[in-house]
Order: sequence, then structure tokens, then C-alpha cells
Amino acid sequence: MGSRSEGRAAALQVLYSLDTRAAFEEVEGELKQAREGLLADLPAEVYDFAAEICQGVVEHREAIDEAIEAASERWRLRRMSRVDRNILRVATFELLLCPEVPTKVAINEAIELAKGYGATESRQFVNGILDRVQRVKQDA
Repeated sequence: MGSRSEGRAAALQVLYSLDTRAAFEEVEGELKQAREGLLADLPAEVYDFAAEICQGVVEHREAIDEAIEAASERWRLRRMSRVDRNILRVATFELLLCPEVPTKVAINEAIELAKGYGATESRQFVNGILDRVQRVKQDA
């Protein structure tokens, strides 16, 4: 796994933890705690990339969540699994706010996270939602 892929996986773990406690305002403390525990073995550049994603998702969460809900025809964000919801947040952050990340890379990385952390159907679900998010982005 490449360092950016590792960073995305680490960001997913931190965001999942924050989401579980509905404590997104505690992102800095959660990152610090993760750095001392769960993410202690990560190289500095991987941790820094994960932190950048987490901070970006938290800072822009309202717009990111709106984009995901607009792209998910029959699913409300709160009904999605926490894993899928946070994979979608990471990828939507990259799609909408990180122009240096190619669209295809953001979507493929999210699919890989869904394969590794999500349920059996998560890959298709994440792919479908992100395909619609990127189409809306292109139309804008």
C-alpha cells in the first residue's frame, strides 16, 4: 500500500472514531491521541497526509455531506454505515477540494477502502455515489 493510500486509511479510522462519538469538533485531540496510539507506527508524511484529510473533512463537512446526500438518491447520510459514510467523506473532500488529486484516483482509492473496511456491497455503493458526485462537480 502506498503512503497516500495508508494516509487515507488512517484518516478513515480517525473520522470513524469522531463520527461514532459525534465529536468532529475534537479532531485535533483525536489526531493527537491517534498519533500516540493507533497511528504511532506511521511515517510522519503518512500521518501528516491523514491529518490534512481529517482537518479538511471536518472543516468542510457540511458542504461534503450535502454533496453526498444530493448524490445518493434513496439514502440519507445518517442511514449509511459509518464506514461507508466516512469513506465517502474522504473521497468527496478530495473530489471537490483537492484539485491536485485526479478524479479517478480519488474514486479508486475510495473503492479500495470500501473493499478493505466496508461490507460486501460497500464497493458498489461507494462507487455509485462518487460517480454521481463527480458528475455534479463536472456540470458545475
